[in-house]
Amino acid sequence: MTVKKVQNPRLTQAEKNIATLMKRRVYVGIPGSAGLHPGSKATNAVIGYVQEHGDDERGIPARPFLVPGVANAGPKISANLKKAFLASCVGNSDGVDNALQAVGLICQAAVKQKMIDGPFRPLNDATIYNRQHRKSLRTTSTKPLLDTRALFNAITFVIGEK
Repeated sequence: MTVKKVQNPRLTQAEKNIATLMKRRVYVGIPGSAGLHPGSKATNAVIGYVQEHGDDERGIPARPFLVPGVANAGPKISANLKKAFLASCVGNSDGVDNALQAVGLICQAAVKQKMIDGPFRPLNDATIYNRQHRKSLRTTSTKPLLDTRALFNAITFVIGEK
């Protein structure tokens, strides 16, 4: 008995659409092009990395905000990735783009909310003193990550290929 393979053109196209979707990624973070942090020689991307992971040599504790912020948005991310998948199945590229844009915006907002909510290890006394007594960019903020809001404002997303 010979088995005849029948191809469904609609299924084949859906498979291609899904394969294309699987190559796309939503990247959330701080681009290197975000510029120098005010009053510093470091970029916002470097400062974000140090805050996320800490720097033992400089006595800076880890204050993870990026990874936990995205994790906090898990259910909303999943719902929108499902929308992207379903749109992809029927060849709705605008629907895919809209769903991926929504994922990016959700992640961006969740990371910023984590920066506001914490909880993070408090600033040490020397950091608070330096903030209050520097000549430029004076602030009375004692919240980690939110001194000038430059790092906060640098959080963004892009949609790209894997």
